[in-house]
Amino acid sequence: MAGDEYRRGEQVEKLREREPPVNSLYRPVVLLIWLTGIPILLAATYLFGPFLGLVVIAVVHIFVGGMIFADIRHLRSQGLNWGMSRHLWFGAGVGLPLVGPVYYLYAKRRIDAENRARGYDVSKDGPLRPSDKIENFDADDADDASDD
Repeated sequence: MAGDEYRRGEQVEKLREREPPVNSLYRPVVLLIWLTGIPILLAATYLFGPFLGLVVIAVVHIFVGGMIFADIRHLRSQGLNWGMSRHLWFGAGVGLPLVGPVYYLYAKRRIDAENRARGYDVSKDGPLRPSDKIENFDADDADDASDD
């Protein structure tokens, strides 16, 4: 077959109806705020005393919690289901010290899993593209599957 004829089958339908890949707007900002807070905390504590260090910690935690909240809200609007753990991530972002980097890694894992489920290849660096199993679709296979 020439390959320009009408294609049918489940793979073509999945390719046609696939949702766009999930991406995160605020996930890198969470890590950036957390990493920027460390030298500011050290400088403020050294230059102005421990009280200002506590103020810096409080402000950084509020910003990290807010960015986690905004990121989860953005991811949920794209169809990524977080369940009730979204409340725990926000609360931990406000109250616990190492949540910024942990959230950064965990959100990446959740986003990759969702994109893999949507049929995108996330194993390579660079922009997402359809995975090989859908990209290398053969029209003969679809005709065989529809005959059953």
